[in-house]
Amino acid sequence: VATNSNVTFNNVSVDGTLTSDDITSTNISVAGNATITGNLIVQGTTTTVNSTAVAIGDNIMVLNKDEAGTPSANAGIEIERGTATNVSFLWNETNDNWTVSNGTATSVVLTAANFAATFTGTLDGGTF
Repeated sequence: VATNSNVTFNNVSVDGTLTSDDITSTNISVAGNATITGNLIVQGTTTTVNSTAVAIGDNIMVLNKDEAGTPSANAGIEIERGTATNVSFLWNETNDNWTVSNGTATSVVLTAANFAATFTGTLDGGTF
């Protein structure tokens, strides 16, 4: 076999370190730890992380990244609560506001922009 030959093997085992700059496979399974020293790019429609702890160094997470035109999809965080109703903190694109839901009722989050329209009366001596 020459170094530039295309070779097919079944069930290759490596005892030591496998180094390559181009491994192509339909499926790859790692039974132990996998350390990736470069960037990890995942291309597909679903990425599932089955983990009890996730540590993210980035201070801004981008949701709904693929939106390219007029925004139409709500986005936010939903908490899975097992047998209890889920709760959420969502940006509502239709109404342009943040909402919180306890699983039963949904309320608009009070902001500086909607405060005067939402609150009437006296607060700390000021009238709105």
